[in-house]
Amino acid sequence: MVGVVAHIDNVWTDCRCQFGGEEAFLSDQLTIADAFYAPIVRRFRTYGIKLAGEVTAYFDALWNWPDMQVWLDDANGGHWIIKNFKV
Repeated sequence: MVGVVAHIDNVWTDCRCQFGGEEAFLSDQLTIADAFYAPIVRRFRTYGIKLAGEVTAYFDALWNWPDMQVWLDDANGGHWIIKNFKV
């Protein structure tokens, strides 16, 4: 891994090792930090970035989080029309 991806992998691994519990989120429960990283998980999946070890379970848990699925469904199903847009 290189650069930013390696850094995020290290942050996620450290959080899981220090604060993780039975749930696969960064700490034992879902927190605002997990919501913050939801778009990153989406980008990693879009670009096929593979993670290993402790963060794989985190990645899967966040991807399968019901609110994440609602967000993805809303993003994929909408048609964006901006009326009277001027540059």
